[in-house]
Amino acid sequence: MKTIAEEKSTMIIKKISFNFYRMNYCKILMLILLDSIGISALTQVQFQRYYAPLGFNFYYGHSVIQDVDSGYFSVGTLGHEPDNYDKLLLMKTDKNGDLLWVKTYDSMCAARMQRTSDNAVIICGNSTKYWYPPNACLMKVSLSGDSLWKKRYILNSYTSLNSVTQTFDSGFVSVGYYVTGFIAQASISDALIIKTNSLGDTLWTRRYGWPNSFNDARYVVESANHEIVFCGTSSRYDYSAGIDSLAVMFFRLDSAGNILTKRLYSFYEKIDAFCMTKTPGGGYLISGSNNSQAYFIKTNSYGDTIWTKHVSYEDYELNARSIIQAVDSGYMWCGDGAKPLSWWNSVVILGKLSETGSSEWEKSYNVGDSQRGFNVNLTQDSGFIIVGDSARLAIYLIKTDEGGVITNIVDKQNSDVKAKPYPNPAHNYIEGTSDKAIESLVLYTLTGIPVIRQDRLIKKSKSFRFPILNIAPGMYLFKITFTDGSSKTFPIIHN
Repeated sequence: MKTIAEEKSTMIIKKISFNFYRMNYCKILMLILLDSIGISALTQVQFQRYYAPLGFNFYYGHSVIQDVDSGYFSVGTLGHEPDNYDKLLLMKTDKNGDLLWVKTYDSMCAARMQRTSDNAVIICGNSTKYWYPPNACLMKVSLSGDSLWKKRYILNSYTSLNSVTQTFDSGFVSVGYYVTGFIAQASISDALIIKTNSLGDTLWTRRYGWPNSFNDARYVVESANHEIVFCGTSSRYDYSAGIDSLAVMFFRLDSAGNILTKRLYSFYEKIDAFCMTKTPGGGYLISGSNNSQAYFIKTNSYGDTIWTKHVSYEDYELNARSIIQAVDSGYMWCGDGAKPLSWWNSVVILGKLSETGSSEWEKSYNVGDSQRGFNVNLTQDSGFIIVGDSARLAIYLIKTDEGGVITNIVDKQNSDVKAKPYPNPAHNYIEGTSDKAIESLVLYTLTGIPVIRQDRLIKKSKSFRFPILNIAPGMYLFKITFTDGSSKTFPIIHN
């Protein structure tokens, strides 16, 4: 007696045309497998999603963390509102990337956020044009997005915060910069640190750096013995004097802000620092860029250099904007890259380094616009979540598996929907009709990378004619999303 799966496979084969039989045998087996087991059952949840929840504006996605319910919090900035003031934007999605809610907060731009020990979120950044000059800001919100408190630190200068972390005493330490003046029309600043209690009240502030330079503290961590460690960039530009330098700075402080270690790394090239993570054994790994390659500096607990590494990816100019420890061993980094003279067409990059800094792999993600990746974090299923923006017109969220692959295109299935694309195999066009209004059409590779999309271009009709010109022959996945939010995905062969 045949099993249900065998009977279903037999029915599928009977429906395959003569031309389809002439295709490669392996492709036939793959199509039967995809139809039999269901696209959404192939692997763990992965997705690429765009969000412009408040209409046409500029959106900047800066930081992402996972909630205990497996959903995601993403924080960024909503720019160029009708009132011409930037606003902090916080949004919550479920584990599939579906938007649950979005909230904005006046008078603040966001940089990074961190989950707190009392199940809330702390966000750092600076005040916007409601206040001039802009001031460093901290805000704490609940997991439902309600503001618990907000602090603006008035220090009589232009100040901003780039990173915040909770300390052993339940307070917070945040870092950024404090503008002190100008030289030859270039800003000069000190690295700024603000230590607060758990309510954001200032305990002390300190400024650090090198003279006549723009000293910008980018990322801060607390060590196991409660030392404060931060990295950043010290730059100096005075073209009239022939000065153009960019170096990575490293400071190690005691809990009162007194300097224990002060380092400046240049290695005879211009290096920019973006992020830092603690390493096994008490050291640190800094990620950045040397204007053409991703750059990494491994130090011991005192800031002494253990190794430096460059990573290249094809002919892209790379920025390693975020770095974390991997679950197994080594490190994960994300950022973006653009080809020379094509800065407007960048892609998001995710890469893995071994414990000794060797490049193990890199993956790129884009769908034809210009994407940037700002922050990566581990997920509960050992995958990765990345946030950035797409041409600054939408927040871009990417969920991958543990290898950086997007192999799952999640459908919100509706058993009542009647839709069928044809012909299959297809050559120049995919056509079809549905009993429901269509929101968007996307053609994916089998690894989940979008190839062609029609998004809000088909005027919510119930029929479509989808061009597949100028793409390589092979197997693809064709996803139809309907106006009610449901979707259905079909295996398609292009010959």
